[in-house]
Amino acid sequence: MPRYLVTHEVRRVYESQEAWVGDWEGLKRRSLAAVGVTWLSSWYSAEGQRLYCEWEGPDAQAIRACFGDETLEMAPITRIDEVVAFDPAWLASES
Repeated sequence: MPRYLVTHEVRRVYESQEAWVGDWEGLKRRSLAAVGVTWLSSWYSAEGQRLYCEWEGPDAQAIRACFGDETLEMAPITRIDEVVAFDPAWLASES
C-alpha cells in the first residue's frame, strides 16, 4: 500500500496536547471509517507552524477525502507527497 506525507500549514496553535487531540478526533473517526486508509503518525514543527502526517492509502484523493472543512480550516493541506518508508534499522551495522 502506498504511503503519503501530508504537509499542513497550522493556523490554530493549541495550548495543550489534549486540546489538539480533541479537535482532531473527527479526522481520526473519518480515517477509521475510510476503506484502505490509515493515519500512521504525525509530527508538529512549532518553529515552522507545519504539521507532517504519515498516511497509508490507495491514493492521495482517498486520504484527502478524510479531511472535513473544519480540519482544513485549522490546518490546510499544502502538499501530499507519495513517499517510500526507509528505516535505518534495515541497514547492516558495521562492527
